[in-house]
Amino acid sequence: MTKVKSYILPFTALIIIVLYFTPLVFNKEKEQTILFPGIKVKEIELKKGEKKFYFQNKKNGWYMIKPIKWKAEENKINKLINKLKHTKLENPITDDKNKYKDYQVTNSGDYIKIKGLSKEIKVFIGKRGPRYSLIYVRIEGDNNIYLVDSSFANYISQKSDDFRDKTILKIDIEKIKKVRWKEEDKSFSMEKKEDGWYVGKNKLENEKVRTYLATISLITAIGFPEQNKLPEGAEEKGEIIITTDKDFILKLYKKGEKFYILQDNIAYIISKFKKEEIFKEIINSPPS
Repeated sequence: MTKVKSYILPFTALIIIVLYFTPLVFNKEKEQTILFPGIKVKEIELKKGEKKFYFQNKKNGWYMIKPIKWKAEENKINKLINKLKHTKLENPITDDKNKYKDYQVTNSGDYIKIKGLSKEIKVFIGKRGPRYSLIYVRIEGDNNIYLVDSSFANYISQKSDDFRDKTILKIDIEKIKKVRWKEEDKSFSMEKKEDGWYVGKNKLENEKVRTYLATISLITAIGFPEQNKLPEGAEEKGEIIITTDKDFILKLYKKGEKFYILQDNIAYIISKFKKEEIFKEIINSPPS
């Protein structure tokens, strides 16, 4: 009898632990997010207003396939996917189909469709909630309307330019051997030699050179002109030639207050600040 009693306390404690943690485990299993965290996303289809966008994940990154073919803004696409993987479906509002129109989650509304290797999910994106940080959504195959964190929606736009990679030039800083530019009546040329960078016979300060090379090794646009072409009347103002094992030639144009870079017959809009960073003369500090 004493032996039996000695087992009662541990057994009772075990029962209490099981009863306590079972609901927690159950709720954890029931916890859902918009996008299953383990899915490897291969394609994205997005409808926003009257615009539809298609993206594909290729070997060298994300690409926009429609409405235009262009390398996608990698950071924006990855952030969108990540936010979807962390957006919890924990606030069901209603499963009344008559309410879909009120919350703007009908089949004809905005949506995002995610395709993985063996899984596909379509999310209808409704109106903003009582706070801007919340938004109504409905998952295809689930009648519920949910009120969720709207962070993912901040990476969805109606403009194709917002999804386009704005990189004009990206090269390895260590491979740059020579830089030449001219802008109207000004010009500049510097070349790398065994012991450093020179303008003519004058050796340049290493820190200033490194700062400048970092600027021109990654040049980005702020936007794109219509059809990626220079606007009518744009005037050529100069060019910069960056030499590695080949020459990268970027021509500078201006119309009104806007500056453009033309490379491989594609025009980009750049900021005035970026223009001044690129067409910069490197001068050594005066002796103290």
